[in-house]
Amino acid sequence: MAIIRIMKNWLIRKKIYKRLTLLDLIVLMLLFLAMVLFLIFFSRKKSTVYVYTVTTDQEWSEVPYPNFYWIANSIVKGSMAYSSTGSRVAEVVEVDNTERGGARRYSRLKLKVYAIYDKRTKQYRLGDRSLQVGNSIELNIGNTKYKGMIIYVGDSLEPAGYKHELMEVNLKVEQIEPWLALTYKEPFVVKNTEDKKVFEIISVEIRAAELSVPTDRGTIVRSYDPRLKDVFIKAKARVRCQEGVCYFNEILPIKSGLPFWVQSDRTIIDDGKTRIMSAKKIEDLNEE
Repeated sequence: MAIIRIMKNWLIRKKIYKRLTLLDLIVLMLLFLAMVLFLIFFSRKKSTVYVYTVTTDQEWSEVPYPNFYWIANSIVKGSMAYSSTGSRVAEVVEVDNTERGGARRYSRLKLKVYAIYDKRTKQYRLGDRSLQVGNSIELNIGNTKYKGMIIYVGDSLEPAGYKHELMEVNLKVEQIEPWLALTYKEPFVVKNTEDKKVFEIISVEIRAAELSVPTDRGTIVRSYDPRLKDVFIKAKARVRCQEGVCYFNEILPIKSGLPFWVQSDRTIIDDGKTRIMSAKKIEDLNEE
């Protein structure tokens, strides 16, 4: 064994190897193993840690696509996750699902995880995986196999510095079909799994789509499409802010000029056609 060889070489250098019997070597080896196990045991402790996970379509992540809707819908608040040996490893504290389109849904889970804390590395571990931001986590939640990307690990349910706010967001949806533009005049409300409004259209203005047309002289003049429409939307959005930047659905930064995307149960605002024109805070939601 490697341990015996190491001990043997050390003892030879110290010129005491020839005076030891095989029994002495075995006893020394057992003492060495006991010391290692002692150090490992006291450097780790059972701990409860809160973990946030998301399923997104970011290319760099380990989880490149949102879950199918039947996976997202099968996980509810209070669901338990178990290991292959039947021990409880996590509890679902909160679920927030958002439609992605087609058969997929974005899922955001808040989990209470029963992990091991390594005092030497100051990391939490669940089985053989390290619970680190950016890593993926796989759980057996009931009869569901869930996989998500970790975006927060901490000993408190609410991360330090997080602020929940209600913002007024002004959007411009460019050059869309008239029938789609009209759907924004209907009630457009998006709620999360806890039945809280996360997005709601307040007002809509529909105009003929403005076009920039180059002339023979190399100048550009404005023209209007006879069929397509530009839509100006004023809406309220529930966001989470940190370090001066606010995010809708944890993945969309709210900044002027950036794309925006959201889907209700009736219609969709497409990020390929939509840009944020302006946004401002209208209410602090931290006291809810």
